[in-house]
Amino acid sequence: MPQNQIWLLIGALYGLLFPVLAGLIWKSRTKCAGFSYFAGAFCFIVFAFMLEQIPHYFFLASESPVSEVLRKNALLYAVYGASMAGIFEETGRYFGFKVLLKKKKHKSNSIAYGIGHGGLEIVLLMGIPYLFYFLAVKGIVPAGSAAVLQAASMSREMILLAMGERLSAFLLHIGLSILVFMAVRRKGKFLMFPLAVLLHILADLPAGLYQAGALPLYVTEIITAVFAIAVFIYAVRAHYRKGR
Repeated sequence: MPQNQIWLLIGALYGLLFPVLAGLIWKSRTKCAGFSYFAGAFCFIVFAFMLEQIPHYFFLASESPVSEVLRKNALLYAVYGASMAGIFEETGRYFGFKVLLKKKKHKSNSIAYGIGHGGLEIVLLMGIPYLFYFLAVKGIVPAGSAAVLQAASMSREMILLAMGERLSAFLLHIGLSILVFMAVRRKGKFLMFPLAVLLHILADLPAGLYQAGALPLYVTEIITAVFAIAVFIYAVRAHYRKGR
């Protein structure tokens, strides 16, 4: 099997199995209810894949003065995209803890929620696409388009970079889930919610600038990874601080 096909398969298995293993390990350590993971995945689908698309339709897809300005200005485009992701996904987390998991008081449920949210994102953005690319290269499914064939020929370095990017996003989602859980569960900690929104926006800004052609890929990934790890460490320390 050619090397690029092997790495496509590795990327697919990583995207499909890593979230499952992370969830199983956390469940075995904490006995968290499976519903906490489901709530994270469910809110991600509803708020990011469904509700967030509403403003995108009006401000990006349709022809309007606003969409024209956003397309022509890399910074505004990046700020808009990052802001929508931050507002909708963190609102989804707040809804998840406030409504779906209102009876789940233990702090371990915050991480389970984050695993469900970030894990499903890995499956949808890497696991399933890379599996399709692998099957397309093997001729098992029709390639469909030149874009698919181009993606299917990605180098080992690009696939490893994508795996690292997904891992940093996964850690970010866990960290942000912890902050929103604190906002809902701890008295006087509501400001953790707008903080999570702001941190999410800042975390997504480099990717928006890259998509707009304002940042190179490797710089984007380094900035995003460092920021995600910092948010994760801060949130875990705040969450498990002695006496809390």
